Amino acid sequence: MKMRNTLLLVLATLVSVALHAQTGTEFWVAPPDVTLRHNMPGDEPIFLNVTTGNTAATVTVSQPANPAFNGGSPIVLNVAANSAVRYNMTALKAQLETRPTNSVRNTGLLIQSTANITCYYESSNTNNPDILALKGANGLGLEFYIPLHKHAPFYNHNFSPNNADLAFASFDIVATENNTTVMIYSPVAVDGHAALTPFTITLNRGQTYSCANTVPATHFDPSTHPSGAVVLANKPVAVSIKDDSNHNPSGGCYDLMLDQIVPVNILGTDYVAVKGALNSNGDESLFLMAVQNNTQVYVDGNPTPVATLFAGQYYRHDMDYLSGGPVNSTYVSGSKPLYAIHVTGFGCEQGMAILPPLNCAGSTQLSFTRSTSEAFYLNLLVRNGSQNDFVVSPATATIPGSAFQPVPGTGGQWMAARIQYSTAQVPVNQAFIVSNTSDVFSLAIINGGATSGCRYGFFSEFAGEIQVNAGVDQDRCAGDLVNLTGSVSGGSTTGIWTTNGSGSFQPNATTLNATYEPSIGDLALGSVTLTL
Repeated sequence: MKMRNTLLLVLATLVSVALHAQTGTEFWVAPPDVTLRHNMPGDEPIFLNVTTGNTAATVTVSQPANPAFNGGSPIVLNVAANSAVRYNMTALKAQLETRPTNSVRNTGLLIQSTANITCYYESSNTNNPDILALKGANGLGLEFYIPLHKHAPFYNHNFSPNNADLAFASFDIVATENNTTVMIYSPVAVDGHAALTPFTITLNRGQTYSCANTVPATHFDPSTHPSGAVVLANKPVAVSIKDDSNHNPSGGCYDLMLDQIVPVNILGTDYVAVKGALNSNGDESLFLMAVQNNTQVYVDGNPTPVATLFAGQYYRHDMDYLSGGPVNSTYVSGSKPLYAIHVTGFGCEQGMAILPPLNCAGSTQLSFTRSTSEAFYLNLLVRNGSQNDFVVSPATATIPGSAFQPVPGTGGQWMAARIQYSTAQVPVNQAFIVSNTSDVFSLAIINGGATSGCRYGFFSEFAGEIQVNAGVDQDRCAGDLVNLTGSVSGGSTTGIWTTNGSGSFQPNATTLNATYEPSIGDLALGSVTLTL
C-alpha cells in the first residue's frame, strides 16, 4: 500500500485596521421631527451636506420605503474631488420628518456614494440649528442605549398653546433590511407604552419609528425623557437622538440638540471633551451613560471613581470650571464601555455631539465644510508629539502646534486645541481636508453664535471591534486543494489571506471562501500557516 504525504494547514487570524475619516459609501438616517414654532417656520431650512476627498463621487439620495420620494426619482449629486455640496432639501420636508411618534413611517433616508464621502444632515433654522453627523457603517448595529439627559436646567421650551408641534426629546430608528424586529424597553412612559414594559415593532427596509413622550403636560420636563432606554434589533438599524429647543440656565436661549449614535459594540472606555464657548455658568456638560452594570467612572486620571452606574444610568460632569483658564479639556474613563455625550456651544446657545473614544478610534485624514459665516471653531485632539504635524488643504487655514494644551490626567500623552477661524481662512461651503502625517486624531466643528444657535458634530472615525475567524486547522493529503471558510464581521466585512508558504489562493487572496492550492515547497515544509 502506497502512503501519501500529509500537509497540516494552521489557520490563524490577525486584525489590522486602517483608520480614515468618518467616511463611507452608505449612510442611513431617520430625519428628526423638529418643532415648527421656534422662529417659525422653525424646522427649516434643511440641508444635506456632502464632502469628498481625493476622489469624485456620484451620490444618490433615496427613501427605500417611499417610492414617491422627490417625485418618484432619487436625488443625484455629482460631487467633484476635494469639494462640497450643501443640498437644500426643505421642499421635501413633509416627506422627511419622522412624525408622529409611535407609528411606523417611511421616512428613512439612504445616502449611497460611488466613493468615500463625509455626510451630515443639518436642521438649519437661524435660531434652532444642529447637525446630525452620519456614522455610516459604524452607526449600524443590533443593540443601543439612548444617552439622552435628564438634566433639569436643560428643559424643552413649552410653547403656548402646548397642544401642537411640540419641542421634545426623542430617539428615531431606521431599518436597513426587511422584516426587522425591534424591541424597545424604556424606564419611563413613552407615547403608547407604559414604563418598564418591553414592546416590539416590525420595520421594513427604510421604515422608521420615533419614540418619545409628547404628553402636553409633561413633554418639556427632562425627567420624562426616555434616557437609558434600550433598543434591540435582529437586523442592523441606525438610531439618532434629538432634544428640541433646550433651555440653557445662563440666559434665555433655547436650542436644538441632535446627533446619530453608535451601537454598544462601537463604544470605548476613554474620552476627552474639549471646552467650548458656553457662558461660564452655562452648564457645559459631559453625560456618561453605562451599558453594563457596575461601571465605574473616573475623571482626569483620579483613581477614585466619581460614580458607579447600572446599565442605562448616566453621570453628568460639569465643565464650567474650565472657563477662562489655560486648561481646555476634560479626560474621563470608565471601567467598562460607555457613551459620552458632550453639550457645548456659544453663550447660552448649545449643541450636542457623541464623542469618539480614544481607544480604537481616530482619523488620519478627514474633510469638513463650514455651514454659515457665524463663529467657527475646530476642536482637535491628538497624541503628544504629533501636534505639529497637521496639514490643511487649502492652506488658507493652518493648525499650529502652539494651539494645543495637555489634557489633564493623561500623563502628557494627549493634547487638545480649540481654534477659531475667520471666513477668509475657512470660507462657507468650501471643502477642507485635514490630515496628520504621524498619528491619528479627532476633530469636531462648532459653528454658530451666542444670539443665534449652535451646530456641533464630530467627523472622526468611530471604529468598531472587528471579529475575524479563519476556521479550524486542517490536515490534507499531498495534492489536495484546501477549501477556506473565513469570516469577517463587526467593524469590517472584508479581509485578505496570506501564507508563510508558497502556494496560491483561488480566485484571489481577498475571497473569504477561497481555495488554497499548496505548492511542492509547502509539502516539503509539512505544515503551513494561512492567516486571515
